[in-house]
Amino acid sequence: MEPVRRRGWWGLRTQLALAFTGVAALGVLAVGLWAQHLTAVRFHAYLERVRRGEVPWVAEQPAHVRELLLQGLRPTSARLFRASQRKFLAAFNQSLWLGGLTAAVVAAVAGLWLAGRLTGPLAELRRAARAIASGHLDQRVRPAAGEIGEVAEAFNAMAARLEQDERLRREFLAAVAHELRTPLANVQAHLEAFLDGVAEPTPERIVALHTQTVLLNRIVNDLRDLTLAQAGALPLQRSPVDLAAVCREVVEALGPWLEERSLTAEVWVRGDPVAWADPQRVRQVVQNLVHNAVRFSPPGGRVVLRVAGEGRWAKLVVEDEGPGIPEDDLERVFEPFYRGDPSRNRQKGGSGLGLAVVKHLVLAHGGTVRAERREPHGTRFRVRLPAPSPPRANP
Repeated sequence: MEPVRRRGWWGLRTQLALAFTGVAALGVLAVGLWAQHLTAVRFHAYLERVRRGEVPWVAEQPAHVRELLLQGLRPTSARLFRASQRKFLAAFNQSLWLGGLTAAVVAAVAGLWLAGRLTGPLAELRRAARAIASGHLDQRVRPAAGEIGEVAEAFNAMAARLEQDERLRREFLAAVAHELRTPLANVQAHLEAFLDGVAEPTPERIVALHTQTVLLNRIVNDLRDLTLAQAGALPLQRSPVDLAAVCREVVEALGPWLEERSLTAEVWVRGDPVAWADPQRVRQVVQNLVHNAVRFSPPGGRVVLRVAGEGRWAKLVVEDEGPGIPEDDLERVFEPFYRGDPSRNRQKGGSGLGLAVVKHLVLAHGGTVRAERREPHGTRFRVRLPAPSPPRANP
C-alpha cells in the first residue's frame, strides 16, 4: 500500500480559500477596469453636451450664468477641462480600488471560514477512514448538511456493515472450529487408543469412527458449497427439474430414518411444479429441509412436503410439527451455526450449516426462501424457484 501523502499547509482548505479570493479579486479587477473606462468616456461626453448647451439644467439657467458656463467649457479652456477630468477620475479610481481592496479582504476572510466549514467534515472522514484501515471498525463521523452529509451517512453505513461482517466472520470461524473440534477429538482418541494398544479396532469402534468422518465430510462439503454460493462462483447445470419427483426420491431415501423415529412424510402435488435449476442442488435443498424437519419433529409426528407450479415459479413448502422457531429467530435461522433454541444443537445430528446452504443455493438460482411459524406448533419453510421460460412463438 502506498503511503498517504501529507500536504501540510497546502491542503484543500487553503486551495479553496485561495480560489474564493482569486475569483473575488478577478471580479473586482474586471469591474474596476470597465468602470474606469466607461466613466472616462461618459464623463467626457457629458461635458461636451454641457458645452453645447444640450443639458437641461444648463439651458434653464439665466443668460449670464449660462454664458459663464459655456465660456469655461470652450476649447480655449481645454487645459482646465482636462485637469478637471483627471481630478475627477483620480478620485473615482481611488474610491473604486479602495472598495475593491476591502472586498478582496472580506472575500479572503469569508473564503477561509467557508473552506473550513467545507473541509472540516472531510478531514473527519479522512481520520475515520484511516482508523478503519488500521482495524478500528467502530469509527463513526458526525452527520452534516448537504452532499457532505450524505457522504457521511454512507460512510457510517459502510462502517457499520464492516463491523457487523467482521463480527460475523469471527463468530463463523469460532463456530467452525467448535464444530470440527468434537469429531476430530473423537477420531484422534480412537486412533491413539488403537496405536497404544489400549483398545482393539472392533467393528463397533470402526463404525463410530466412520460416523465421525461422515460428519466431518458433511461439514467440509457444506462449507465449500456455502463459500462458493456466497461468492457467486457456484457452478449450476440448469435443466427442467420435477420438484415432485425430487421430493419423492428424498422421502424414499430417508425412509429408514423416518421409520426409526416413527415419523410419516407426505408429498402433496398441485399443478406442474417444474423448476429451471440444477437437479443436484435442488435435491440438496430438499434433503436439507427434510433433514431439518425430521430432526426437530417429535415421535409420531408428520412431515409434509407441498409442491406446486404457479406461473413463473415452482414452489416448495416443507412443514414439520416440532417445537417451532421463535419469531425473533426466523430471519437468523439461515445464518451458519446459528442456534437460537438450546434444543437445536449438534446432538440432533446436524452440522449447523444445512439451512445456510439452502438459503444460498436458492438465491444462486434466483429464488427466495423464508421461514414461518405454524400454529399451534411447528415450522414451515417456503421456497420459490424459477420455472422454465415458455418457448417463444415463431413469427
